Amino acid sequence: MGRVRAAVLISVHVLFLAHLTHWFIAGRTVSPVEPSEAMETLQTGRVNAGAIFFGAALLSTLIFGRFVCGWACHIVALQDLCGWVLRKLGLKPKPFRSRVLVFVPLIAALYMFVWPSVVQWWLSVERGAWTNHLLKSAFWETFPGPVIAVLTLVVCGFVIVYFLGNKGFCTYACPYGGFFGVLERWSPGRIRVTEDCNACGHCSAVCTSNVRVAEEVRLFGMVVDPGCMKCMDCVSVCPNDALYFGFGRPSAGVVARGERRAVRFDGTWAEEIGVAIVFLLSLAIFRGLYGVVPFLFSLGISAILSYLALKTWHVLSRRDVSMHHVRLRRAGTLQRGGRTFLALMVVLGLFVGHCTLMRVAQWYGERWFDRTTAPVGGWHIAGDLTRLVRPAEREAAERARPYLQLVSRWGLTRVPPVELALAWIDLTTGNTDAAVARIRRMSLAEPRDVGTLDHLGVILAARGEFEESEICARRAIELDPEFPHARFNLGLLLLRRGDAAAAADEIGRARALDRMHSGLRHDSRPLNAMAAHYFAESLRRAGRLDDAITAERRPGAAPEALASSLQRAIVVNPADGSLHRSFGLQMARLGRREEARAALQRALQLDASDVMAHLHLAGLRLQIGDPIGAKHHLDEAEQLAPRSWQVQSDIASALAAMGRFDEAVTRGRVAQSLNSNDADIRANIGASLLATGDLPGATLEYREAVRLAPDSLEFRFRLGWLLGRAGQRAEAAELLRSVASSPDAKLRDMARQALVELDASR
Repeated sequence: MGRVRAAVLISVHVLFLAHLTHWFIAGRTVSPVEPSEAMETLQTGRVNAGAIFFGAALLSTLIFGRFVCGWACHIVALQDLCGWVLRKLGLKPKPFRSRVLVFVPLIAALYMFVWPSVVQWWLSVERGAWTNHLLKSAFWETFPGPVIAVLTLVVCGFVIVYFLGNKGFCTYACPYGGFFGVLERWSPGRIRVTEDCNACGHCSAVCTSNVRVAEEVRLFGMVVDPGCMKCMDCVSVCPNDALYFGFGRPSAGVVARGERRAVRFDGTWAEEIGVAIVFLLSLAIFRGLYGVVPFLFSLGISAILSYLALKTWHVLSRRDVSMHHVRLRRAGTLQRGGRTFLALMVVLGLFVGHCTLMRVAQWYGERWFDRTTAPVGGWHIAGDLTRLVRPAEREAAERARPYLQLVSRWGLTRVPPVELALAWIDLTTGNTDAAVARIRRMSLAEPRDVGTLDHLGVILAARGEFEESEICARRAIELDPEFPHARFNLGLLLLRRGDAAAAADEIGRARALDRMHSGLRHDSRPLNAMAAHYFAESLRRAGRLDDAITAERRPGAAPEALASSLQRAIVVNPADGSLHRSFGLQMARLGRREEARAALQRALQLDASDVMAHLHLAGLRLQIGDPIGAKHHLDEAEQLAPRSWQVQSDIASALAAMGRFDEAVTRGRVAQSLNSNDADIRANIGASLLATGDLPGATLEYREAVRLAPDSLEFRFRLGWLLGRAGQRAEAAELLRSVASSPDAKLRDMARQALVELDASR
């Protein structure tokens, strides 16, 4: 390594330490400048420093080649340092040559950066608007702990360099290199040669990227190997100054001026298939092992195990086998080095076998655990969870217990998800003391683990220890302000003790964070659907009735999931009228009207002043064609909340359903005076005006509705239809065409038919 590049790489690490120090001191700093952070940007639209750096690195590679790898990557610096140390110790690692594993980096890159976006597109999940998230408080949340960090440095440094050669991690594991290698082929910037080259081979000898420089410049006039990282070592040692970095034709499609020397691979094609199988099995075992082994580290481990498996097979099947000048087998006779190697492989095999057993046990345990009682938001505030446990769920818990206990007792380290699952099983089977004891042990061992604090707080609340539960929730939020579950549980505790306004703030923030993270965090299990109910209820109790009605009508949760959770919550606390009210609304959304009616009536029996229950019953009456009954409940709601625009708007809808359109317009205007920014109010007024024959007035109202809700295709269709009737064909056609590709089949067909009629009227 040249002195200039060494100085640059040292400077990179100095900048990293400065970045880390600033975070320690300030508590908030620039988000990690790490390419993997780009996954968050691609999935959520949250633009961070890592995504900007990765984008700049990809662009620079397309122009200049892989300079970023050679001059800015800390893993490349680590491998070069380890290679230098090994050479000083008299060990010269030989590069491992594999036909199959060279595709791992590109496949890993596609899996990390492309596959999640494909899944989002397939499931029609919106990415969200691009937002600025260049600063971050939870700086270390996506990085491993100190033990894994040290092991990563050792394994991806000395171990991988010794077994796979210099840049072994880059060649067989680095997902970023998968993209860089593709772009490198199209880069005009590369190492080129003049006529002064005498093919001395010095360049190939010093290349730590295992590139056959002398051969490539002779055959192509430039280096074409995509593994070239532009470290410039070959240029610096050329005795004739024949090599240089320059711009010209890319390597893609270039034809050799002679025959290339065949690459000698370490295994046959059949053996390569075995190597690939070992790699995949190793990746399945080690990725996420004990909940701590990250993806990139597991790729490095899998590459090493694949090489060692191949070498073990060679020792057992070939007459002559060496490894880095150490004779393992000679003329069919096992040498001392071979016996030592096989003994070490037996030990390694036992270790891998133990890891496999733990992995399988955890998989089976978690598979059964997933069938146990799901947490119902708020149950720990209301009462005893054991009343919710069904026989099948109790059986699933007992089936999960021995597998999870095996991991807990014999695992090489504590696995937080396993310990939490065991605590939950103790809790669902009525053994709260054992659950608390287990979680407390975890909390003492990992005092900064927010997931553990969150679960401890939940269990303490179930035992009625609300003050300590709140302390746990606040401590978890202090450690990680963006952890949604802690905020949700704090909101429930605040709601329980009557601080509804603060509860609404916390639960609302929890729901926003839950949508924001959407699976990107290690602790990103989604909030229970009950968060929607408690958000609406906290708003109602805080006196924000209209906001509560909006939140309950647009919960953001599937009605089936929310109804199921509400049904189980009612088992715990049957005297909570808000639960019956929300359950009735979900039944109405599912078309189960009789169940909806019974639940809403029960809600009013428990709380006759529940305005929201009256509104939901009114809506249900309108659905079944009983506007008179609907008007009765709306009158009750108006007496309870005369200044509610939601109530006035619902009264207007009921009057329109009764054919009393002039009165509906009047009520709509009252609702509009209370809330001038609601598009539905303007649209409903427009519909009533249209029914009275006031086409210009209806058009004006729908124009305002579209202005207030420009993404509403229904409002755009209605305005387009009205404009077409008024002879304003150009604007009408533009609006109708924007609706003609709607995912709603009925709306799409109506828009297309309106366009046909518009054309026919010319």
